[in-house]
Amino acid sequence: MGFSKPAATALVVCVAIVALLGSFSLFTNERTFVSPDENANYFFTHTFFQTGRLSAHESLGADLDDALHPRSMVSREGSLMPVSFLGLLVTYGAVAKLFGMGIVPFLTPFLFVCSIFAFRALMNRLFDRDTALVATVLYAFHPAMWYYAARAMMHNVPFTVLLVFAAYVLVCKPFAHKFSKDRFAAFADAGLSGLLVGTALFFRTSEIIWMFLAVVVALVASRVRFTSRRVVVFVFGVVLGLVPMLFFNASTYGSPFTFGYTVTPLSGSSNPLQLPLREGEGSMAMPEVDPPERIGAFPFGLHPRATLVHLSEYGFGLFWWLTILAAGGMIILLQSRDASPEQNQLRKAYGAFFIVSAGYLALMYGSWTIRDNPDPTAITIGNSYVRYWLPAYVLSVPLAAVCIMWISRRLLTPARRALVASALTLMCVALSVATVFYTKGDGLIDARKTLAETASIRGQLLNLTESDSVIIADRADKFLFPYRRVVTPLRDEHTYSLMPRIVLRVPLYYYGVTFPEKDLEYLNTEKLPPLGLQIEELRSFKAETLYRIYRLPS
Repeated sequence: MGFSKPAATALVVCVAIVALLGSFSLFTNERTFVSPDENANYFFTHTFFQTGRLSAHESLGADLDDALHPRSMVSREGSLMPVSFLGLLVTYGAVAKLFGMGIVPFLTPFLFVCSIFAFRALMNRLFDRDTALVATVLYAFHPAMWYYAARAMMHNVPFTVLLVFAAYVLVCKPFAHKFSKDRFAAFADAGLSGLLVGTALFFRTSEIIWMFLAVVVALVASRVRFTSRRVVVFVFGVVLGLVPMLFFNASTYGSPFTFGYTVTPLSGSSNPLQLPLREGEGSMAMPEVDPPERIGAFPFGLHPRATLVHLSEYGFGLFWWLTILAAGGMIILLQSRDASPEQNQLRKAYGAFFIVSAGYLALMYGSWTIRDNPDPTAITIGNSYVRYWLPAYVLSVPLAAVCIMWISRRLLTPARRALVASALTLMCVALSVATVFYTKGDGLIDARKTLAETASIRGQLLNLTESDSVIIADRADKFLFPYRRVVTPLRDEHTYSLMPRIVLRVPLYYYGVTFPEKDLEYLNTEKLPPLGLQIEELRSFKAETLYRIYRLPS
């Protein structure tokens, strides 16, 4: 492409600014989120900011079987706790203590944009300047990274970004270059890289198995001795990064090795969390998951047919243009003989890390059938596989760049080579923009409209209900809590059994899909009278309605 170093840097800065602005697409002054995961993460980040703890007291919780909590939270003896790994909550909460809660929605986009420059430095070590530049642009506008950077309270982008930073520090050795005469600088690089990996695992500890395997195989492929002092310092850094996780797990759940996904209520709730890793929803509804059959390191069992189906849909088909280019880049890179000895070593480590991590992620999450869209046949960017496979998507980006540059270099003149490389890169960017912003329902434009409508409906619901009331909800818990106590879902026998006890204490409502007349009649003539209750319609909001549930006169 022929960019000078200053021109390439200027282009990357412009790309980073555009990526940053796009990542702010869902930011509003209203505290509304696409999923219950994000709502829960924000709530506990705010709780940590205010109290230094990761739990909140619910006065009626213990008396009502710990049922008063939204999805992505669990109640234990009246104490609300996150169903999540705690790294994001602690880290963002700590930053908020310094700069205020207003900074929190901007942290994930900021980390993502900073990682663009780290990624470019990494690519410059593995490839020539032009290939590195194309790879950086593809990374900045990769649909999965860009989309979930806008979903600012999800763990997945910060986790992936921390790994990019760790790889940058380990490969580019900023301390060793800055302090070339200091023999301890190389150890500082190794230690900081390990610390970043440990912090990443604090954000998503579930990824520890494939991370360990991929690092070991990468070291073997690059012929690094495991007894090397740098390896020892790296491991020490990882352990140091995990220490806060052990501390906050213990202070929140009572044991350093208990996580939000494994803690269960103590007071008899009928819906204890199931191990492992159940994590929220997509844009509209809680995911339905097939019952896991744990097999060793694979918490959802091994289901090859399901893996192939999900891999074809989300690993290959969803971002097909990048998949085709990455496949071509893999073939080209395997046949390449133009690398320096250092580049060759780094490429071997990269290839080994990519194969192990992508293969394990495909098997682990691909074996899990997740339906987090009202339309179970929908294959969209908002489905959970996309965020679970973020590291694999990022690792495929350099291969796509290699393919683009190989195609362009088949042409005879520099001008034509630059034109073709630019055109292919812009085509990828355009397809990414269409996917991120214009996907029906899950795209950022539709999501922003939905959040605005949600905020308006919530304001009306709060005016119609008392401040101490309880609202039974199926999906609305993600925007009603913490403004109102919530119970989920309605269609659960445990919820019905709680209703008579709730109405004795506080006003009770149901907000959800409008009942057909026959369903409302069934509730008022058969289901609720034995409980001493009745239900009446208060106000409709499009396809959903607020109902009041009250005691029958004596």
